[in-house]
Amino acid sequence: MTQITIAQIKQMLDAGKHDDALQACGSILAQPDLDSQLLADVHYMRGKVHMRCGRVRDALNDYLAAIDLDPDGPATQAYQAAQTILAFYDKNRYNP
Repeated sequence: MTQITIAQIKQMLDAGKHDDALQACGSILAQPDLDSQLLADVHYMRGKVHMRCGRVRDALNDYLAAIDLDPDGPATQAYQAAQTILAFYDKNRYNP
């Protein structure tokens, strides 16, 4: 069985193979005794997949899991960006 890498997951994501990327992330996360940095990277990548698929809640959960493991990693910025998007309010869109 070949080992899936973060780079391969990124390629799947870039190619629009979201289901394959989620499956690859799941197979990595199912492995025992993983290094915390790898776990953080996988959660971050899975969060990116969820965001691309419009599953914001799932993405935020994965970003938070990655932040718990690596507070200085890219998930922190991704989480803040997602929060900014969710907090956006355009009062003109709600006026009749």
